[in-house]
Amino acid sequence: MKEIWTLLKYHYKSLYGFHGFNYSWKYEREKLYLRLFIYGILLFLFYNIISGYIQINEFIYHNLSLTGEQNLMIKGLLNFTFILLLTLGLFGSYISLISSNKQYNYIMTFPLESWQILLSRFASGYIFQLAIALIVLMPGVIINGVNSDKPFTYYIFALIITTLIPMLPMALQFFVIILLQRIGYFFDKRGFANIMAFIINICFIILAKEITGMQNYLKSNTNTGINLIKQRVFQLEHISKIFYPVNIAYEAIIKKGLISFEYMIIFIFISVAGLILILKLLSNNLVYIISRNNEVSGINKQRTFNIMDSFSKYQSKVLALLQRDMKLFYRDSTFIIYGLIMTLIIPLFLFYSFYSGMPDILLKIQNANKNLETKYLIIMFISLAYILLGGSNLIASTALSREGKTFYYIKSLPISPEEYIKAKLLHCNILSILFGVLTCIFSFFLTKLSVIYLLVAFIIGFLVLNIYFIIGIFCEFCLPMLNWENQRVVVRQNINVLISMLILIIFVIFMSNFIIKILRFITNKYFMVLIGLGILLFILYKLLLYFGSKRYYEIS
Repeated sequence: MKEIWTLLKYHYKSLYGFHGFNYSWKYEREKLYLRLFIYGILLFLFYNIISGYIQINEFIYHNLSLTGEQNLMIKGLLNFTFILLLTLGLFGSYISLISSNKQYNYIMTFPLESWQILLSRFASGYIFQLAIALIVLMPGVIINGVNSDKPFTYYIFALIITTLIPMLPMALQFFVIILLQRIGYFFDKRGFANIMAFIINICFIILAKEITGMQNYLKSNTNTGINLIKQRVFQLEHISKIFYPVNIAYEAIIKKGLISFEYMIIFIFISVAGLILILKLLSNNLVYIISRNNEVSGINKQRTFNIMDSFSKYQSKVLALLQRDMKLFYRDSTFIIYGLIMTLIIPLFLFYSFYSGMPDILLKIQNANKNLETKYLIIMFISLAYILLGGSNLIASTALSREGKTFYYIKSLPISPEEYIKAKLLHCNILSILFGVLTCIFSFFLTKLSVIYLLVAFIIGFLVLNIYFIIGIFCEFCLPMLNWENQRVVVRQNINVLISMLILIIFVIFMSNFIIKILRFITNKYFMVLIGLGILLFILYKLLLYFGSKRYYEIS
């Protein structure tokens, strides 16, 4: 038992970055203080989001209480939580199953049975899913309980349900991921199996959405706001026909006396049974994956990407460096999870959810864009969506750090710093332009705006993102993290990720307020914005080339 507790603490610290916290506290306190300061600002922004979410719950409760149907809010929140655990929680499950070679070797030194190793992985990922469940469920539960004078057992059972509800989605995700990884090793296609695991999980979510008919639940709505809220909550209630344990959880919270206790026992049994089932069926498969990973990694160490050979294939060194940087980014599962998946799969799924679930909003937007001033605001929102989606990857903020100690070797090659910087910026813009095109296509069907307005929105988003990319690379030249053994360190303990993210949020907020409040009296406001952003981008680009060329040879 002592060994499994030690392994659990190791996974917990590794997954959530506490190893780096302890190191920074001992040796790099200045960086730690800066990191905590940025965390504080992000928590403040997160606090505002939570405050808005609580107000939404209060609004929903008030409208449902007018007809005595306030308990429907609990069922809607339970199903909404289940959907979020299947989507956002998927990253926690997947990342908890991935380790570096050093971690794999460390794990195999423990005298543990296979089910204990899987349990430690499950518990480390469970923390992330539990946080999602608490944030989504508890505000509505407390609002409903306080205003309806619920008994004390209501809060106890609601807390137990919130604690157990992540187990079923995690069991499904672990089942799909581990089995496909095992199949991937069998066919020697590990990377393909990992991608298929994500796609299958996403397909489960989309299938559930289609079966429940969420894309049609507002088509017949022509009534008041109260009926609109009731229809949305009723639609979430329909998901219980598929996720039946959620219906049991609802009965356990809402019912009283012995009936509530009986439903609680049933839900506990189902949740624990799901955990025991994957421990029984998948433990040996996980140990097999760990052992095979060490073998494959030993073979891959002999396969290095020779950048000098690529110079002979391309006339431009920039293209050779671009090819190398893309291979470096996408060959590692850590960067794929935080990069490609965050940049492609989740935003596309959110696009799908918004388009299919909110036709009333689409209709209002299409009718509103007949006004010229409203068109300006719609252009701003399109640009904002492009900026947030295109900036969600970590290509710029880990530009130098993901090189690791290889960066010292690159400095010895006949490569100029300007070529190196241009390759990094090109890599950033590949996904940026892709997302700009996708955002404009989606916005065309959403708003029916003309191509000229969409082009303006695209250019604004493109310019802002390039400013963000330049700032991220600039931060990397200032504080690169090159001496690491685990790729996760580059993502979770790199202060540049937080700095660039914070700067992007502040810049977008400033630009939005500037356009709305300052430029509303100017006729050609977006023409002025384009000129201003273009000048700022040109200045920052020249500064990056100058500063980067100087720092390129100073980094040691």
